[in-house]
Amino acid sequence: MNKVNVVTLTYNHEKYIAKCINSIVEQDTDAEVEILVGNDCSTDCTKDILEKIEIAPDNFSMKVFNHSQNLGVAQNFCKLMEEVTGEYIVFLDGDDFMLPGKLSTQLDILKKNPEVNLVHHNVCEVNEDGVVTKQRRIKKGVAGSINDIFKACQSGIQSCSIVVRNPYIKDWSVIVPKDSKIVDLPFLLHSLGKGKVFYLNDVLSAYRVIDSSITRTTSVLTFEKNTRFHVRQTIDFGYAKRSFINTSLAASYIRSASAEIVNKKLKLASIYVWRALRLLPYPSNELLRTLLNLIKVVIKSAKS
Repeated sequence: MNKVNVVTLTYNHEKYIAKCINSIVEQDTDAEVEILVGNDCSTDCTKDILEKIEIAPDNFSMKVFNHSQNLGVAQNFCKLMEEVTGEYIVFLDGDDFMLPGKLSTQLDILKKNPEVNLVHHNVCEVNEDGVVTKQRRIKKGVAGSINDIFKACQSGIQSCSIVVRNPYIKDWSVIVPKDSKIVDLPFLLHSLGKGKVFYLNDVLSAYRVIDSSITRTTSVLTFEKNTRFHVRQTIDFGYAKRSFINTSLAASYIRSASAEIVNKKLKLASIYVWRALRLLPYPSNELLRTLLNLIKVVIKSAKS
């Protein structure tokens, strides 16, 4: 029997955590599924709710790690990854949830395709009340290799859709610094490595959009700075071609430039654009779309 670890980070998810955990337990799979929950010192009733959840199927179990102080997303993630022992890893934040058929479908693909290290799928988008606001969040999913992820500038892939082979990294804190605001990007890049990416257009998870999420509360500039750090990390591992890495970095610089134009800091914006262009990136479609968006921001700013 294959073992799967579901890694779930949670902080003040009292409205959503029960739905998240139940959606895992309701999966129809013969695999041994161990849910690892990192509760990062929530100040609401998340801890109490987790204590009341009963895990009924014999092949499912759950371990909850209640931190006595708030560690932040990076340290919470790294501590959970120390507990991973399964052959496969699922990433699922405490406010997102699985849809029927997710685990069995993705595990079947991984078992039949040894060259594939990462399987992901399309997701729907729901609001705080669980109402579907977008049937399909991903317009074009990424398949192929890590080069294709960089050419797409990390678009076309959603963290709550990912299942990977365990890369058996001993110390994730070496890869994810404690001040990092993002963990899903390094998780998918280093789990994928030189393996293949498989994409399913089926909607098998729900991504919840709430104002208190990390991506909403972290500024664009901080988020992009963290993104560039993790993308550059891959250079030393030889996972991807440098031209495609440069494409990803250039897109990040351009997004930062757009943010600075909105902030009326044109000098800083021009510096970001210069840094993007000097990389001589591969001109992927996503990079061109990012440039087009920059032009739109410039025009809008000029009119205001």
